Amino acid sequence: DRFQEALEHFRRALELDPEHKNSLMGMASSYRALGRKEEALVGFRRLLEISGHDTRATLAIADIEVNLGRLDEAAMALEEAVETADAPALIHNKLGDVGVEQGRSSEGMTLFARAVEEKGDFALPHFNLAVLYEEEGDARRAITEYEKAIELAPKYYEAQFNLGRLVGYLGQADRQEELWEASIESNPKFVQGHYYLAKLRMDRGGDLGRAEELARQGIENDPDHSEGPLGYYVLADILNRTGRTAEARDAVASGQQIQAEME
Repeated sequence: DRFQEALEHFRRALELDPEHKNSLMGMASSYRALGRKEEALVGFRRLLEISGHDTRATLAIADIEVNLGRLDEAAMALEEAVETADAPALIHNKLGDVGVEQGRSSEGMTLFARAVEEKGDFALPHFNLAVLYEEEGDARRAITEYEKAIELAPKYYEAQFNLGRLVGYLGQADRQEELWEASIESNPKFVQGHYYLAKLRMDRGGDLGRAEELARQGIENDPDHSEGPLGYYVLADILNRTGRTAEARDAVASGQQIQAEME
């Protein structure tokens, strides 16, 4: 395993120089990649002790603590770092994420807005603001923030997808289709984009051949079935509409098998 090999390399380097920052970062990152979270935390914290501040290490600590369900510890690590951080916008954005996870959406919104003020070309807090505005039912502000995120990061496929979904709710089907097409152009492996675009094409009475192609590509991109049986059910609907009922039954059966395995 390349991460195990990397870990051994960084360990040997640290035997020669226990305070070598790049080796500490490499060792901690290797532990993290191997799923050894507690050992990774020890490494990242040691790096902070030596360097005084390191935004990458702080964000890594926060991510691991969140993954371990320790949101208070994540917030504490970020709050301790924010005053000396060389990239405070990244810290404030992550603090906003943690706040939202803790059910403090208004605090999260304030922190995302602060991150935008600190780093005007940072697309992620615009996206995060858009999600919160959408949850509040403020479509106008949500659209503005999604559009800003896409302006700053033209291949931000999650923003393209979310904006497409939102304008679809508002009856803008043509724009929805354009945005969902853009999302899979930005990320050809984006499973959800393929499935939803296939269904939209089918529902709008468009090119069913293209809809089938999209559904099949989504299934091919999704060997672990992260989206469950959705792709097979969309494909079955398309096959039924094109008169291929036997193939449709097979697709439904595949979807049902995945659904049973998930339960």
